Amino acid sequence: KTLDRCLEVMPLETVPVNYSNIDMASLYYKLGKIEKGYDLLKKCADNSIEFLEWAYQLKPDQYQSANILVNTYLATLQEVVNILNTYDKEKLKPYLDIFQKHAQLYQQTMAMRNQGVGANR
Repeated sequence: KTLDRCLEVMPLETVPVNYSNIDMASLYYKLGKIEKGYDLLKKCADNSIEFLEWAYQLKPDQYQSANILVNTYLATLQEVVNILNTYDKEKLKPYLDIFQKHAQLYQQTMAMRNQGVGANR
């Protein structure tokens, strides 16, 4: 009831989903409220994916200012994968693939940045 009340007081339409919602999704799963957990987890993942897709299109100087947020959204996506791996394995693969893609892009971007290369891809 408390989790439901949180979402009533702070509806996702008003307060955007972020890393803090991961704990709520995990608690829904632990309580056996699989559909509610997945719905919240999917919103967290979709928001993270949208941001990451946007960030990797930025110019290098713009990307640098978004780097902390990239780390946060990548960590959010990693937690989505961890929760699905624990509670909902049949929904895991697409999120795991997306996480691996973005983790690889992040590593490539950091390697290029360390080498002084100007491209993000």
